[in-house]
Amino acid sequence: MRHKMALVVLVLLALFLGYDIDRAIVAMLLGGSVVGIAYQLEKKLPFARSSLLWKALFIPAGFVAAYSL
Repeated sequence: MRHKMALVVLVLLALFLGYDIDRAIVAMLLGGSVVGIAYQLEKKLPFARSSLLWKALFIPAGFVAAYSL
């Protein structure tokens, strides 16, 4: 997962520096990162918590946050 996050950071940095980067690639990398973060955090939830509710709230919020970049 760390390699993927490093790739996302490098692609975003290149995009902000003015390089011509296909935005679809950036969107796929950011979307995959949001889902991966949700999966990793889901493991840390107590068993009494609903993982479906967690994903239903976190993933759309993560997509909005990633879109705002």
